[in-house]
Amino acid sequence: MRTLTATEKRKLFDGHSLFGILSAEEVDALLLRARFERYPAGHLIFARGTPGRSMMAVLSGGVRISTTSPGGREIVLAILNPGEVFGEMALLDGGDRTADATALNDCGLLVIDQRVFIPLLESRTD
Repeated sequence: MRTLTATEKRKLFDGHSLFGILSAEEVDALLLRARFERYPAGHLIFARGTPGRSMMAVLSGGVRISTTSPGGREIVLAILNPGEVFGEMALLDGGDRTADATALNDCGLLVIDQRVFIPLLESRTD
């Protein structure tokens, strides 16, 4: 997979409520510290109950967000495709994940850690 340009990365967050308050320069600074992760098909990206310390944007492939019913059956909450973002609440509160995220097929994710995002928010006076 080729490396995305800053403009292409920024487009992932255009119109996103969490990033809408940030200037293009602030988003670029944040994205410079983001990392790329690759997951093979069927791989668990994160599990329900694990600490949430990052959010992700799907660059390629697909991600299934699911949980398990009290009876043990999988409940699919969402199927995410390239350009979609997930894990935002963990970015803000650092709480435990509320669902599982699994790679549907080989996928690439852009990951933004809480330790990068929170200082940026705290530096803003608004």
